Amino acid sequence: MSTPPEHAVSADPGSHHPAYLFHRGALGDSILLWPLLRSLVAAHGRAAFVTDGSKGRLAARFIPGVDPIDAEQPRFNALFSSSPNPARDFRPIECSRLLCFLFGADDETARTWESNAHAMFPGASIELIHERPDALFARRMAPDHLFHAAPTNNDAQSRPMPSSDAAEQRAIVARPKTHPGGVAAGSGKSQQLPGWSGADAPESSLAPSSRVSFGDRYGPIIIHIGAGSHLKRWPLDAWRRIEQLVTTSELLFIAGEAEADAIASCNWSPQKPQRGWAVIDSLDELASELVDARAFVGFDTGPTHLAAQLGLPTLALFGPTDPARWSPIGTLVRVLAPARPTPDVSWLSPGVVARAIADL
Repeated sequence: MSTPPEHAVSADPGSHHPAYLFHRGALGDSILLWPLLRSLVAAHGRAAFVTDGSKGRLAARFIPGVDPIDAEQPRFNALFSSSPNPARDFRPIECSRLLCFLFGADDETARTWESNAHAMFPGASIELIHERPDALFARRMAPDHLFHAAPTNNDAQSRPMPSSDAAEQRAIVARPKTHPGGVAAGSGKSQQLPGWSGADAPESSLAPSSRVSFGDRYGPIIIHIGAGSHLKRWPLDAWRRIEQLVTTSELLFIAGEAEADAIASCNWSPQKPQRGWAVIDSLDELASELVDARAFVGFDTGPTHLAAQLGLPTLALFGPTDPARWSPIGTLVRVLAPARPTPDVSWLSPGVVARAIADL
């Protein structure tokens, strides 16, 4: 049975076929695989990321050389079923190395999958890794590829616009550094402030080739109030208190659809100018908000990992999970965590978090 490698990925000068990486899991786990994806690209020229479609597209958007492939294809689903003649039943795919994170234990299903994979990927080295990818795994497997310097210029292909009207798209591209920026409180989508619109933007700013670099950020501090587990979330009253305590003018509170109803039912809307909240309902929309953000605040969640990998100053708030394993990987990450994991995040006070946001 294949075992996880103990060393970082090394280049194989004789390899001309791409590597394949199979993974199905949470967004945070997927992003913790980005260093490994970069190392596979460096070693093999290209890496196919076989995963949930949206997570694959997100990785491909920010890692040159990654090809997203939807794992929900019949040919990949068939790998889980026993075949009397795998060489006949599976069309061969050129691949130099395959890493699979689909199985948490070495069982009969894993062995069936591996046997079929040898038929589908003849000649490839196949490794079934029976552990969740965490920060320790990333540092062990890809120490030279933990971060990727953002390009100095972002073209339209690397930053697809969210689906909205053309004027709003232009305004997202063209928001100038001299403008105080901000969004208006709404019921689901970020909105423009009065006095600035796509039609008012200078033509030079509207051209995709003139978009600023990731390192030249002028947007809001984005605060993600949600988390998959209620044990990682604060009550909304705590975020109301944060809005009162933080003096930085431009804040954007974001939430997923799960938190939208709670926000609407309590009729909370930030009261100060140039503040607001928005419901983010896709990974592409989340990424489009983050690429120009000034900083990011969030719990131990996928969006926090994404912000860290994009190079934002990131404040990660921990409680039930161990930051030694699950801390976001980035060049500008600060973690607020208790001495040892706690049942929830009630140990954090709005005052402590507000001061940490000011330090960002």
